[in-house]
Amino acid sequence: MARRLSALLVLCAVLLFVGARAADEVDDPDVIVLTDKNFDSIVNSAEIILVEFYAPWCGHCKHLAPEYAKAATALKSNDPPIKLAKLDATEHPGAAGKYEVRGYPTLKIFRNGQASDYQGPREANGIISYMKKQAGPSSVEIKDAAKWEEITSKDEAIVIGYFTSEGAAFKEFMAAANTLRDKFKFAHSTNPAVLDKAGYREAVVLHKPYDEKTAVFPGTVKSSALEEWIYKTYLPLAGVITRDNLELYQRRNQPVLRVLSTNIDEKKNKKQTDYYLNRLRKAAKDITGLSFTVADKSHFGDHDRFGLTGEEKDALVIEDHAKNQKYVLAGEKFSTEAVKKFAQDWKDGKLKPHIKTEARPPKAKKGEVAVVTGETFNEVVLDSKKDVLIEFYAPWCGHCKTLAPKYDKLAEELKDVESVVIAKMDATANDIPHSGYEARGYPTILFAPANNKDRPVKYEGEREVKAFKKWLKEKASIPFPKK
Repeated sequence: MARRLSALLVLCAVLLFVGARAADEVDDPDVIVLTDKNFDSIVNSAEIILVEFYAPWCGHCKHLAPEYAKAATALKSNDPPIKLAKLDATEHPGAAGKYEVRGYPTLKIFRNGQASDYQGPREANGIISYMKKQAGPSSVEIKDAAKWEEITSKDEAIVIGYFTSEGAAFKEFMAAANTLRDKFKFAHSTNPAVLDKAGYREAVVLHKPYDEKTAVFPGTVKSSALEEWIYKTYLPLAGVITRDNLELYQRRNQPVLRVLSTNIDEKKNKKQTDYYLNRLRKAAKDITGLSFTVADKSHFGDHDRFGLTGEEKDALVIEDHAKNQKYVLAGEKFSTEAVKKFAQDWKDGKLKPHIKTEARPPKAKKGEVAVVTGETFNEVVLDSKKDVLIEFYAPWCGHCKTLAPKYDKLAEELKDVESVVIAKMDATANDIPHSGYEARGYPTILFAPANNKDRPVKYEGEREVKAFKKWLKEKASIPFPKK
């Protein structure tokens, strides 16, 4: 019996050791292993190095490991080489604490010892592309006409500044390039031969292998205005939207029409992808104010947000992020005409927004927390005769579960205050159909005063009944009764 117990203990220890080493199972000889002892000497001496702070038991770290290893091998042969390193933050908490690592994996770029957050993709090709942009100069100098022809003939977009001197406009251009270096490619020239070849002087031009090929920045070059112009002009008339470029579409500050289909990949399935893009371009030429895109269903696992099952063929959706509204067309065969009609109906205000909602709940009794759904949000929360405190929660959230009995007690104790509604909404099962209300983490608690529904106030005090009551009395637009 003792021998069996001893064998079991040994087996458990082995399994625990194997589990603890899971993040190291990937063969990554080109990833530098850091410790608290060698961290400063390696990181501070590198012009640029990407460091991953990881935990061996972290699932996201295990998923990243093979991609990180591929990127490290590829970037090792870059000119100049770019180093990738990793630090087990559970074994070496000194460096992790110094750089305020609070989750795993955390990736940081170090330039001569100065840290900045890595904000790029987490798959090999994305890491490679992002780090190449980070390693070189923010803008490449074009020294001769031959180099200009080489750069502008590539199948990729690039922003080029043409200047007669390194004056104010040049400096503003370089400031924009430094800010946006991780998202766009930049080049510049002051060589008269290059300027003659290009046909531009004192101009910033976006060269791109699609649509009208070139776009010239209008007006005086100022970095902030240039940055906004690049975001708006860089994207094609119709393009493939992915998780990597999603931010660019959101920064464009206009609604996005998306065709959700299958086998959408510009490299692996170009013919199928071009079929959609060609038809979208025709529609986009006639309708302004929308970004036209196509996306593979597998890239966006969000069919439920649009009331879709995922089995629909070529569903059309429009997302208006500014108004927090979305529109859906499913069950109709994809064509240029179908896209144009859907887009035009949206522009004409003929479409009804799609709202994800649970079934209408029964009306709350006196002293109860009012349950709000996507369907009933406006009538409950936006009631101009009521001050409303609403909690956005998730059923699985431990903090929400702890709050629940206190929140119920708050509603009971305020049952005689007719002007106040204590409400809650399952934000995982319902849309919030108002752009001023957003659940960033759970629970999110917002107060919607009767006299200003468009500007809710976030509650950030103690989650105790007494604290809630005191705060509500101070914030109420309709005064509480004296008793």
